[in-house]
Amino acid sequence: MAKPDLATTAAFKAALLNAQTVAYSDGGLTGIYLKGLFDRLGMTEALKPKIRRGRGAEMVGEGKADIGLTQISEILPVAGAELAGPLPQEVQQYTVFPAAIGVGAAQPDAARALLKFLVSPDTAKVLKAKGLEPAA
Repeated sequence: MAKPDLATTAAFKAALLNAQTVAYSDGGLTGIYLKGLFDRLGMTEALKPKIRRGRGAEMVGEGKADIGLTQISEILPVAGAELAGPLPQEVQQYTVFPAAIGVGAAQPDAARALLKFLVSPDTAKVLKAKGLEPAA
């Protein structure tokens, strides 16, 4: 199957509606978000017969689904699955991983060093390569 066009919300909707099967995990943040997105886009009923429950990237890699929806970092390492692209900006949802140092931290200097490392340019390169967006 050719990569679907995901450049706009209309193209994203068309890609899902034209696919024979669409896979995503029902639970977790991705599933919760997608259920709401499908409702918001008025696609829930049309997609019902196409939906396959399971890990989207793995199901595509195993030939069990045409399109798999999940986080980019979960698609890149899966053999047989190819990233079509991120969702269009107007329907994109980002997962943010905040970090903080507890007031009573036993090793606050080590914690500060770790946080500094996590926002370093070298770490940013690795995060991007793994499908994550580094901290701004």
